Amino acid sequence: MTSTTSAYAPAVIPDELARTFTGILWAAANIAATRPEVVDAITEAVREIGGVNYDQQLTVESVCVKAAARRDPCALNPMLPGRRWASWAPGLTERERWDCLAEIADRWSDPSDRDTGLRPGRWDEPTTS
Repeated sequence: MTSTTSAYAPAVIPDELARTFTGILWAAANIAATRPEVVDAITEAVREIGGVNYDQQLTVESVCVKAAARRDPCALNPMLPGRRWASWAPGLTERERWDCLAEIADRWSDPSDRDTGLRPGRWDEPTTS
């Protein structure tokens, strides 16, 4: 019997970027990839980072919700508020959650972020054993 596994290399987020939109998104993507039982990776990332204002969290969630809606319009639980990430995340696969968060983090990243030490998270190619 063979099995296929992929390894995740988490994003490295320098302290000076931790409370930026990019830092929050990469922290959430890391959580989505390494702790899939956490449905609301954005709220968890904000909690772990600390010092993030509520408006900033809502902006991050709003952008992520729009990406989730484009990816899978049927993922929303109709009993929950559609503007919150926790309402969409359960309808996405674990990998889709990471894809949404990482795609937006990469889009919002400034080229100078890498000079500061940001290293985006990534999935290594699957290996078969």
